[in-house]
Amino acid sequence: MDSRKNNLILLSIEDITERKTIARKLEDTKNRYEEMIYSSPSLIAILEGPEFILSIANDAFLKHIGKGEDIIGTSYLESAPALEEQDLEEILRKVYKTGKPHYLHEIPVKIMRNGKQELSYYNFIYQPQRDSKGVIKGVAILANEVTVQAELNKTIKESETRFRQMADLTPEKIISADTSGKIYYFNKSWLDFTGLNLESLVKKGWEYFMHPEELDSVRSTWNQAMTSGNVFEKEFRLRDKNGDYKWHLCRAVPVKDEDEKVKMWIGAITQIHELKEEEERKEDFLKMASHELKTPLTSIKGYTYLLLERLRENKEVLPESIPIIPSLERIDSQITRLTRLISEMLDLSRVQESKLELQKESFSLNDMVEECVQDIQYSSTEARVEIDHKAQLIVNGDRDRISQVLINLITNAIKYSPNDKNIEVKVFQEGIDKASVSVKDHGIGINLEDQPNIFNRFFRVTGKDEQTYSGLGIGLYLAKEIMLRHNGDIRVKSEKGKGSLFTFSLPLEKK
Repeated sequence: MDSRKNNLILLSIEDITERKTIARKLEDTKNRYEEMIYSSPSLIAILEGPEFILSIANDAFLKHIGKGEDIIGTSYLESAPALEEQDLEEILRKVYKTGKPHYLHEIPVKIMRNGKQELSYYNFIYQPQRDSKGVIKGVAILANEVTVQAELNKTIKESETRFRQMADLTPEKIISADTSGKIYYFNKSWLDFTGLNLESLVKKGWEYFMHPEELDSVRSTWNQAMTSGNVFEKEFRLRDKNGDYKWHLCRAVPVKDEDEKVKMWIGAITQIHELKEEEERKEDFLKMASHELKTPLTSIKGYTYLLLERLRENKEVLPESIPIIPSLERIDSQITRLTRLISEMLDLSRVQESKLELQKESFSLNDMVEECVQDIQYSSTEARVEIDHKAQLIVNGDRDRISQVLINLITNAIKYSPNDKNIEVKVFQEGIDKASVSVKDHGIGINLEDQPNIFNRFFRVTGKDEQTYSGLGIGLYLAKEIMLRHNGDIRVKSEKGKGSLFTFSLPLEKK
């Protein structure tokens, strides 16, 4: 048997084309992956295991920490100093333990560029790294420079800070609202006015403090402004921390972008309560002035008409049968009243324009008081005015103006004493340098809460009794102004139902 027939050769051929293709693809993927990491301008590093061994770090990252490639394979926490701005070890261990990524925004970092240390800003992401089974094997650090954005945001924040500082310094109430009209900023004036902190104020909103009578109207106007993008302007009342409503004027303007789209609203609210009250006082004054001036004119016209009719009807009757004297006396009284009202209005105008001139001279205060009382007694025969001269006093001032003050006090005393017209006038000296005159009546008196206001312009005591008395509410105001211009003062003591005591004082003339 031929021995060659017993020798067999077995050949096995395996097709590894697919494996080679896969290996090549894996190699290509790895190369692209590494190329992406090492060529990226972002900071990228891979830390492996609980010791955080630095396995991969691109040039940008090494440059950022100021190290070379020799730290690859070492513990990152030991070989690279942690940033002061970050508690790096705590962050890494938390991400490694929980598997949750950690983000840091606009972190300032000092790096060397062209031999110079520069401050840059980065956004950091600490991302857990898992194997194919989902087990955490390490942590990846990714960072991107956002210096331009951070510096812009910093500028914006500084601008906002300056705006808030200026807004807090202004007495106006400043607000900022979004495009839906919701207010998210109130300045310090708001906090002082409402007595709330910013968080509570934002939560409640400004409508919470608005007077119910104006709320619907303000809402309607505000909605119209937001819809149209036009300026909002409105007057309304707001409740302060004491529960009192104060008038305010609000003006809010839209802030628009380059496409004329509203981005936000900024408003300024100014308290105008005093101005509003002044307007109301002026309106009341005009009504009072109209009424007070019409009354004597109507009376004069009536008596004049009466005399004319009597004369026409009784052409052949003796004049004694016609009430000429009492009618003329009544006309004269009304003319005097009308003249006084007009004089007060003119004096008020002079005071407001600082044109009230004084013609000062030395004179006897006692003689002036005697003359004023005599004049009043002639026109008010029903009143009894007694004078008590406690001292003989010489003063230097405008005799007519001081007489005006005294006449005002005495006529007021008579007017407000319907049941007891006994008036007491006293001339006396206070201290070593003051000459004083007091006028005391036994009339209706003044409530304690009204006494601080009776010398205010246009102020009139309101109530069932006081509404029946005429006047413009400027006589005592003028009296106070005249005394102030003489370096003097005027004051009152009164009790409701028990009369009043008015006293004015001015300096004695120096010897």
